[in-house]
Amino acid sequence: MHATARHVVAAGTPLQSLKQPMNAKLPLRPVTRRPLLVLLTLFTGLVVSCGDNPDAGDVTITFHHTVADAPLVFNSVDYINPAGETYNVTRLEYILTDAMLVRANGTSLDLQSAAYINAADPSTTQWTKKVPGGQYSTLSFRFGVPAGTPFGDLPNSGNLNQMEWPAPMGGGYHYMRLEGLVEAGSEALLSHLGPSRGTDYSFVVDLPIDLYVDGEPAQVPDQAPGSHLHVTMEVDQWWQPNPYTFAGRGMIMGDADAQALLSANGENVFSVVPISPGL
Repeated sequence: MHATARHVVAAGTPLQSLKQPMNAKLPLRPVTRRPLLVLLTLFTGLVVSCGDNPDAGDVTITFHHTVADAPLVFNSVDYINPAGETYNVTRLEYILTDAMLVRANGTSLDLQSAAYINAADPSTTQWTKKVPGGQYSTLSFRFGVPAGTPFGDLPNSGNLNQMEWPAPMGGGYHYMRLEGLVEAGSEALLSHLGPSRGTDYSFVVDLPIDLYVDGEPAQVPDQAPGSHLHVTMEVDQWWQPNPYTFAGRGMIMGDADAQALLSANGENVFSVVPISPGL
């Protein structure tokens, strides 16, 4: 038996930001994808059994994080946003929920209810899991946690427990903490995205893939045997296409306009792309 996995990137249509009441059901929506290499491998907690499936195979998904298509460097490198403001990054951590693989026939395979990603900690950015054989056409996940999910509802872990969103500002979980310094330290960059005032700023990402599993290590075209799917998050896409400037922002957790801008721009940061040398 053998397996091949064909990795295809397809253009998408940018999503509009999600700002729905806490009890609203959020539909899956396609997104425009840009590289931001974040190593994220398939998650734990498969809800289907592979033990009786002779065609089951291991699949790995890795998340990379980049700025301007180069690996994100923490603390030392000054980047420039589209407004010409310089910044560096000292922290990038976030939560993904409702991760799944979607088969070519439209059925889905649940992967994990929640996953914590810390761009500075490789132990959180790569997972390998055995999945049932078949053709998979989409990797889907929600960036963040739907508003109305109380703190403590996600699996009890140290990483998730440190992502609490303040109760006076709506409660629940941070979707993301992206922090650094602006203009050589003149002010802090505190881009915290979450369920501000109970509004849902999470969004669904659907990444087209072409992956076939039949019992042997999955492979991606133009890569070495056994290589895996690579999900990229391009950090500088958080600041565009809707202009997001840093000057005077300060803490934005109660700023609805800033939350909406980050949510809308975030729909453009992810893609699945072949890995490049050095990443």
